[in-house]
Amino acid sequence: MKIVLIIYIVSWLVLLAAYISSRFSKKEKSSFEEKTPWYVYVAMVVLAPLVAVLTPYFLYETYRDNRKEKKRKAERETKDRLEKEKKASANAAFLSASTSNDDFEAVGNRLHQLAQEKKYGNFLQCLDKISLPTGTKLIVEECDNSTNDIGDKSKLLIKLPNGETDEDIFKHLIVEQSPMGAWQAYLLHTLWHVLPLFWHANYSARDYVFCKDDANSVSTFQEEGHSAIVELISKFEVAPEVRSKDNKYYVSGCYWSDFGGLIRENVELTFEDNKVANIFEFDHKILYEYNCGIRF
Repeated sequence: MKIVLIIYIVSWLVLLAAYISSRFSKKEKSSFEEKTPWYVYVAMVVLAPLVAVLTPYFLYETYRDNRKEKKRKAERETKDRLEKEKKASANAAFLSASTSNDDFEAVGNRLHQLAQEKKYGNFLQCLDKISLPTGTKLIVEECDNSTNDIGDKSKLLIKLPNGETDEDIFKHLIVEQSPMGAWQAYLLHTLWHVLPLFWHANYSARDYVFCKDDANSVSTFQEEGHSAIVELISKFEVAPEVRSKDNKYYVSGCYWSDFGGLIRENVELTFEDNKVANIFEFDHKILYEYNCGIRF
């Protein structure tokens, strides 16, 4: 609409300028007067009131759009500021929270082994701090390898008694409010990175590293450099950590990505009535940067 208004107003102003120029020309008849049909003058006169109306409208539209953009910018800045403050608050709580010494490594490796073996029905046997209401099931919907889209990922779903499914698994899962419960919830929350992925979704694939020995099972596209990567990972402290403060738990875990390197992420889990009400990633540290390049 704006472009149409601009073209219309500019065209009219060009005609007007040409007409005025022709009237004040020293020549008896300008080329404009000789070549311009009589109806152009009529159009200029008839359409002049429209220009008078449209010009203020155009200016108002521009003013209104500028105000909207300023409002959107202010909202983005406020959102970014609140996000930054929330991350800073979570990080401060994490540093001051008490640490648990549970065997997180064994549970994590067992769950990921079940995922790789596609023994999806055994997940909750491994996760003893998580249960489901009667009649519901935790299932995996594997990625669709036949799609012509850019890719697809597998999903964890809750199957309800009526046969319907729900992607919001933590709305149904009953999780013990404890360090191990928080750790197991974190494992489920991030499990899709380990489940089957198709095409471009493979950029999100991860190999979780819970101890230095896990570096040996890390997969990489750069097979010729795999031994160097294993040696590199083994130099870092990669053990998972879970801390607690009030009704919040803070999980810190490491993973390897061929499209990011060795990364430690810190996540805050908020509990309400033995359910995970919120999962918030507040820190993301690249311990060693690495990128194998475009693959999909």
